[in-house]
Amino acid sequence: MINLSKACLNRYTSVQSQQRVLFELNRVAKLLQLKSLESIDWSTFSRATVVTLLNRPELKSRKASTQNFTLNVIKRLCEEAWHAQLISEKQYSAIAHIPRFRGEYKYFPTCLTNNEMKKILNVCSAENTAKGIRDAAIIAIGLGCGLRRTEIAELEISNIDLDNQLLRVCGKGNKERIVGLNYTVLNYLDHWLKLRGVSGSAYCFTPIGKKSIILTSRHLNDETIYLIVQSRSLKAIGRAVSTHDLRRAFASHMLDKHVDLNTLRLLLGHSDIRTTQIYDRRDELARIISAGKIQILPTN
Repeated sequence: MINLSKACLNRYTSVQSQQRVLFELNRVAKLLQLKSLESIDWSTFSRATVVTLLNRPELKSRKASTQNFTLNVIKRLCEEAWHAQLISEKQYSAIAHIPRFRGEYKYFPTCLTNNEMKKILNVCSAENTAKGIRDAAIIAIGLGCGLRRTEIAELEISNIDLDNQLLRVCGKGNKERIVGLNYTVLNYLDHWLKLRGVSGSAYCFTPIGKKSIILTSRHLNDETIYLIVQSRSLKAIGRAVSTHDLRRAFASHMLDKHVDLNTLRLLLGHSDIRTTQIYDRRDELARIISAGKIQILPTN
């Protein structure tokens, strides 16, 4: 019989992440009054089971981010059960579409310096392993293209145009946009694609199993992308940053290079420019100075 807990743990890269996930899996088993999750009766396991579990006082009293972590772990476990044909696609789909919890949002900007960006990329490349090459490409796309974590997870090989240095991104509401690839991102992505090949799943980023075997039949989900960025940044610069911090760093860099807000809106896939304005953390004087550096008149 397939050990679903072990299969679920293998989807996370760092020991720290695996320990956190294992703790959460054991907590879920305890709440279900099971010795282990391997004894789940999958024939009766449903969306209602998960919703009831999440409404338990022990879980409901926690903050939204912690509740979402529990929900994501359960979803990953159910995905493994689906792959093992223990539950139907209909059962898994109903659970996978349980909405995330929403809490009070507070903005705590994490400003990444150029040196920190280099360190995060270098900690991946220095491994010279399949995971290191893949993770470097993931982080490079986040920093150099400003993609959301779901957009990175769902990026298809067919939407990558290395010759013309372009990405076709499917964003929120299935809205497509085109994002350019600078040479740094292009190199990291090209290195990964040469290693990965184009067979198997249509998606760019795939899990990597034991002995660095690239599992091209599957693809990474957005939670795994998030955890990869956190674990790599923690190792590189001593603090965990999120995928959204990479997106924020991209936006800040574009603004520093005098890219106008409307162009940045298109690059980030925002429908409303007011959303894009949130990324502009410069004070009024800094904006005026930045505008003054734009060359309008021809030089002598």
